[in-house]
Amino acid sequence: MTQNPAERKALLTALVDHVLPAIDGVGGVTAGVPEYLQQLLLSKHAADYYELIDWGMQCINDEHQYRFGKGFSEGERQQCIELLREFTESEDRHYQMFWRTLIRLCLEGFLAHPRNGGNRDTQGWRAIGYPGCADRDVSLSLINSG
Repeated sequence: MTQNPAERKALLTALVDHVLPAIDGVGGVTAGVPEYLQQLLLSKHAADYYELIDWGMQCINDEHQYRFGKGFSEGERQQCIELLREFTESEDRHYQMFWRTLIRLCLEGFLAHPRNGGNRDTQGWRAIGYPGCADRDVSLSLINSG
């Protein structure tokens, strides 16, 4: 992507906010999912996902810029929702792969053991009523399990 790190983080944060919006104050952003994804995508375990996520983010940002004159992270919520709806309903297999991967990784970051960098303050676990397993060092990585 051509964006600087701050723009990239803002775009990733905006996408996470749309995938896992806050309900009663808990969502993907408050649970640290953007930071989890940034860390994950730079790791050797996710090298295959980096290009796909990078490509999808660039497509979304470029299309939003073209249509509305500003990047996705600066867009009005309804415009962003409409654009994302078009992307998610596309029959293009690359878009479909991007969305499945992004959603899976966002959920992983929301529900992962906090020691793995996501699920800040066990917000994800508490949101679904899971008591947690803070005493054990458990990896819930979907990437490592296939």
